[in-house]
Amino acid sequence: MMFRGGNADGTPMNVNAFGGNLHAAPVKKIYSWLLKNNYITNETIPEVDLMSVNINKISGKASTASTPADLVVNTVKYKNSPGLSEDA
Repeated sequence: MMFRGGNADGTPMNVNAFGGNLHAAPVKKIYSWLLKNNYITNETIPEVDLMSVNINKISGKASTASTPADLVVNTVKYKNSPGLSEDA
């Protein structure tokens, strides 16, 4: 299914036209159909328990106190996932 916005004769668009006005109706129709046919739901996504961890850029493992600051990257991981510990 393809939707195109614009003038069929190739004339310039109205200066107030932008992608949001052009494609909102077809997108709404698609999402309404998906909701109606249970392909998607309107439920709230549960929160995920994340934690911040420091990683050594070279090894990819948890950084230590002796890791130079320029080699440390901060990222997040799932709190209960295996791998890096909270103490690292």
